[in-house]
Amino acid sequence: MKKFNMPSLLTGRFATGIDLGSSKFCCWTGVWEREEEVKIIGAGHAAARGIEGGNLVDVGALESQITAAIYEAERQSNVQIHQAVVTLNGHFFYSDYHVLKSSIYEGVVTQKLLDQLWGRFLSRHQDYFPLHFIPLEFCVDDQDRIKDPRGMSGVNLMCYCHVVWVHKGRFNTLVECLKRCQIQLSGLLLGLYSSGLACLTSDEQELGATIIDMGAQSTGMGFFFQGRLVGSKTVKLGGDHITQDIARGCETPIQHAERIKVLYGAALPTSSDHKEMIPVASLGGGDTMGHIARSFLINIIQARSEEICRMMKMKMDEVCATQPFSCQRIVLTGGGSQLPGMRELVAQVLERPVRIAKSYPLKQAPRVCGEFSAVSGTFFYQDAFNDFQCSALSSFIPNYRSKSFWSRLNTLFKKEN
Repeated sequence: MKKFNMPSLLTGRFATGIDLGSSKFCCWTGVWEREEEVKIIGAGHAAARGIEGGNLVDVGALESQITAAIYEAERQSNVQIHQAVVTLNGHFFYSDYHVLKSSIYEGVVTQKLLDQLWGRFLSRHQDYFPLHFIPLEFCVDDQDRIKDPRGMSGVNLMCYCHVVWVHKGRFNTLVECLKRCQIQLSGLLLGLYSSGLACLTSDEQELGATIIDMGAQSTGMGFFFQGRLVGSKTVKLGGDHITQDIARGCETPIQHAERIKVLYGAALPTSSDHKEMIPVASLGGGDTMGHIARSFLINIIQARSEEICRMMKMKMDEVCATQPFSCQRIVLTGGGSQLPGMRELVAQVLERPVRIAKSYPLKQAPRVCGEFSAVSGTFFYQDAFNDFQCSALSSFIPNYRSKSFWSRLNTLFKKEN
């Protein structure tokens, strides 16, 4: 069982994570045991509505489905949910790199100097919130590869950082949507970051690994090195595109195409596929059933899967130019990774060792497969933040993860007295 710290903003002994995926919404509620382990006591799931490729397209449908997932989790746990850590993926976010420079006025790097550096940088981005502000490396004069510059003497300070941004309008829309569902947002995570925290071992995060989340409408790639998320990329293709190809190629309804993909599909062919015939419902209704060879179905899946892999390789080559160690090995997660032969195909195209993810087992979790890695990672989200990231967020977004619940409660009591 993985050990982790108790999140600072969660009241009492209960924690809740919500994953707004492109195919399903998940809401898991856990109770803390001995302040080191969490046991899942309620799990609600609902079909995804109102989100397409990480974009909010129908707020009403989004509220309805979130409420349905929360209600099921509350019913199972017999606990009323008031706040949650939420994870999203796709094009809800974008990331880039920056180099920050400052003179060391007092001769020694202090926390005040770092806060001023964060504030000047973040004030120039009025339309976006810095969801994840991750310093990758500090330099003090001619000393480089510094992890923590505080207390070091010098003249000039430089910071190379990776920033994941979320648009203010989308962020505020999500917050208001959750408020109408009677949920306070206590944390927001990039889905790839959450999946990496749940599926990658501490050695993989330190030595370098890539988490690939094969979702329904997009495929995300998160690059980890030295325990940090050093890059993220997204491909606008996913499992739904494979299903649509099957529906067009076999002239069958989308619902039936998804069914035969799950029952008979594979990413790589075998020598006996042409001997097996698959019943296929006809498009437009009716009782007539046609038949196709399983090899025909697999050829359709393989063609789209290879296209997704080639696009992933192009994205990975871009990151590999600056962060080569983060691309040494691959961990597959998401619903698309469960397709037989997908691991072998990804290893063949990307030319790297690949394994199927299995998230750290949470006690009494309904399932521990890669399909639920993002919601599992919300219970490890405290590990995703370092002192520098918290100070940067608090300087730009007041009261957002800036103080612990007990610190704010203590401040309230002092004001009343």
